[in-house]
Amino acid sequence: MLVPAANVVVGKWLATVGGTAVPQAPQDYSLACEGCVAGQHASLLVTIAPAGSGTVSGAGIACAGDCWEVYNLNDTVVLNAAAGAGFAFDSWTGCDSPVGATCTMTMDGDKLVTANFQPVATLDVVIAPPGGGGVTGTGINCPADCTEQYLPGTVVVLDAVASVGYAFDSWTGCDSPSGATCTMTMNTDKTVAANFRAVAALDVVIAPSGGGSVTGTGIDCPTDCSEVYDLNTVVVLDAVANAGYAFDSWTGCDSPVGAACTMTMDGDKTVAANYREIASLDVVIIPSGGGSVTGDGIDCPTDCTELYDLGATVILTAIPNSVYNFLEWTGCDSVSSNTCTVILDENTTVSAQFVVKVPVASRRGLATLIALIAIVGVALLRRWYL
Repeated sequence: MLVPAANVVVGKWLATVGGTAVPQAPQDYSLACEGCVAGQHASLLVTIAPAGSGTVSGAGIACAGDCWEVYNLNDTVVLNAAAGAGFAFDSWTGCDSPVGATCTMTMDGDKLVTANFQPVATLDVVIAPPGGGGVTGTGINCPADCTEQYLPGTVVVLDAVASVGYAFDSWTGCDSPSGATCTMTMNTDKTVAANFRAVAALDVVIAPSGGGSVTGTGIDCPTDCSEVYDLNTVVVLDAVANAGYAFDSWTGCDSPVGAACTMTMDGDKTVAANYREIASLDVVIIPSGGGSVTGDGIDCPTDCTELYDLGATVILTAIPNSVYNFLEWTGCDSVSSNTCTVILDENTTVSAQFVVKVPVASRRGLATLIALIAIVGVALLRRWYL
């Protein structure tokens, strides 16, 4: 690079071609710089299009402030373009060897090179709260890369994906939101935020499978046994047993009350509704009013049906009313007088049969009648044979 002469006037060696300043070979290079010799030096003029859209730097060049320089013939000059706010580098015009925003010039003659920039719109993506999720789109992979520049009018589609422990909530600053998808038209610089909320997952288990069902807000188990709730949501669950089962207990419930369970979703949780197999016992008294039957859970004729755990052993006692006698049991596994033992390995029906008592007087008359019949019979036989 040479040192310009103190009295050099750059414009003296420029001509206008199509509105662009083009360097022209001076009549006398000794006027251009100290030691300049015609045929041994070459000048370089850098222009920026559009004006004010960026800068170009290189040996002796700091354009837009200093855009012209004289070099020894065949010198190599490396220029670097940098976009200004609202612009992006586009291309070089007149560059000997362009590579992206870098241009290499071989000064084998007077040359003009132009750095071309184009207006752009900048998109900034924000994730709220930090760590709540991610956003992806053309040129965007946030939180790793949350800023991108686009040509004016470019349509950018963004997709939000929640992290574990969060759910997508809404967009702020989105041109056209649709659920977790946001469409932005980049006609100016814009900022868009993907908002997430902290959540907790509830998983419901039924034990054993087929023992019953559990319902609650967002839960209809066994069909739908999982749900995600906003953090600290209160969920009330209700357990209902299927036929052949009875509700037994909850496991993992925050606040159990019988078959109802209240969960405070301050974190991911699993709750199990436990059921047990049962069998029913039905007691029948024959005839009605003939007596009563008592046992664990049975006080028949008032309460003649009870549910028991499968395999339970129940002992029943038959008590006749005053004018009846106990006769027999039907349906028992074992009998001892008026006591019946039942092993409930299935639904079972047991009947206690009673008979009316015969009065004492009636019994005496009956005995007399039998005796008379016997006497008459003997007399008739004697007459027959005599």
